Amino acid sequence: MKMNFEKDYRDAGHPYLADRLDKEGKPEFSLRPNQLFAFDMIDDREFACQAIRTAWEELVYPWGVASLDRRHPLFHPFHLTPHYHKDAAYHNGAVWLWLNGIAMQRMIEAGEEETAYRLFKNMNGMALNKGVVGGLCENMDAYPHEGKSWAKLTGAYLQAWSNAEHLRVWYQYFLGVRPDLIRHTLVLAPRMPEEIPDLNYEINVGKGRIAAEYRNEGARVYRYQFQDLSLRARIDISPFEPLEIEVRPGSELRITQADGTLTVTLLDPNHDIIQAMEASVLPARAEQRAKHRRILKDVRFAEPMDIQNHPVMR
Repeated sequence: MKMNFEKDYRDAGHPYLADRLDKEGKPEFSLRPNQLFAFDMIDDREFACQAIRTAWEELVYPWGVASLDRRHPLFHPFHLTPHYHKDAAYHNGAVWLWLNGIAMQRMIEAGEEETAYRLFKNMNGMALNKGVVGGLCENMDAYPHEGKSWAKLTGAYLQAWSNAEHLRVWYQYFLGVRPDLIRHTLVLAPRMPEEIPDLNYEINVGKGRIAAEYRNEGARVYRYQFQDLSLRARIDISPFEPLEIEVRPGSELRITQADGTLTVTLLDPNHDIIQAMEASVLPARAEQRAKHRRILKDVRFAEPMDIQNHPVMR
């Protein structure tokens, strides 16, 4: 399937993937968020990065990801309005908050955790101050109503998948803790935004637990204590080469990132060193990160257009 994916869903005229193939097998290039799930099928990372930018600037509003590009003739800017039935907007403009998760994940993977964090903070604000306290809703309007600065909450006012994706991206992509218990492995790939100088947290993994600490005091220091866990950990902090190390119950893993160096130390419960390693910057990884930063420089949220530009509102 991957062999033919780029051939079927990509062409030279669009900086993003086709949404689907029609009954004749021809690509249809409506811009929708479905493509955010498909970038693992693309080997051309520069194209994928450009497509992430296109999707973000055309679909991702400060409150969430719209189900259709605002320039499409079928785009419906409001989910709840007297102008048309709400189902007309459900998949043709309405924001789906669960899609914020994959949008932020793709930004973080491209090295833009600061951009992703702006959306994450907005979601925090909505969870605390709008709708059901401590929860996120199913849908929102794509546009604020006249005189308002923020879009209206719609759909189910407490939606499990919206909350689940919010938490998933926090733990798996900002904190970067991604266990795979079937393979007895653990990826540690923290991407902490600059705004957070220190943090303590705990994560349950299977029958065990990881107690973690993060400090940014010039050097970035990560500490992980493993309780009732034995795994092979892969440390993945760009642009350094990934490192692998076996962690044991009761051990502590320390990672220090400073001045172009990455050091990893595994300690036993008595704080004696079990193993120490140092990672080098990989030139290919550094070059790719620099390319991504050039492509994504000054990326912005989507902005509402004049309401008269939308045929469905005339």
